[in-house]
Amino acid sequence: MSQFISFWSNSGWISNLLTVVLGTITIGSILREIYKYTRNKADSFHDHSNISNYIKSNYIENNIERLKKRKIAIIDDDQDQYPIDHLRKRGFNVTSYTQVSLSDYEFIKNYDLIFLDITNVVIEDPQKGGFELIKRVRSEINGIVIIGVSSKRYDPTLTEFFKLADEQSKTP
Repeated sequence: MSQFISFWSNSGWISNLLTVVLGTITIGSILREIYKYTRNKADSFHDHSNISNYIKSNYIENNIERLKKRKIAIIDDDQDQYPIDHLRKRGFNVTSYTQVSLSDYEFIKNYDLIFLDITNVVIEDPQKGGFELIKRVRSEINGIVIIGVSSKRYDPTLTEFFKLADEQSKTP
């Protein structure tokens, strides 16, 4: 050991250079490993920090086939406002109705999701028949998600209609 210390002491500038180079390489290696470790932790942490990425990865991608098995009914007098053909091409089970009757609406219980307009969709009451239909469905049939759809979204007379719906949407 004394020979090694003696050699190193007598080396002069070479020993100083080797000490600096080896020290820099060691510190650089340690910093690189710390960076890789924190980078991996940060990547796994940020996977779910963006809510849209979380929904896309956990809901849409994992459940798209389950969603396609759900039955969707669109009850609206203006069918052009919905991408029905596009949804069908993508494998969704969509049925559309321009009008229904209050005496024959039992078919609604076969659907999981209903888009329902308030005007011109019920034969017996073109003005507010959708409101009567949603009241009957809510009182008699459970488990159906209803989205109230109307171009008159901010009409104060439609407040009760939209309260009975699970969600609401404005049509163009």
